Amino acid sequence: MKPRYWIAYFDALATGPLLAKPHTARRRAGEMARICPYPDVASAGMAKVKTALKTRGSSTPPS
Repeated sequence: MKPRYWIAYFDALATGPLLAKPHTARRRAGEMARICPYPDVASAGMAKVKTALKTRGSSTPPS
């Protein structure tokens, strides 16, 4: 796969409906980062997903 497809996958995780399930989003991002042949893309993708989860967590009110 080309780097742009890996980038698109991490972007989809960081902006998609899986953010409602933080454990699943983090797990899938971690799995894909381990098999991604581009270390720079993998680390940037993980950082993007972690930032999105942190931002989402701070913007949702406690229940």
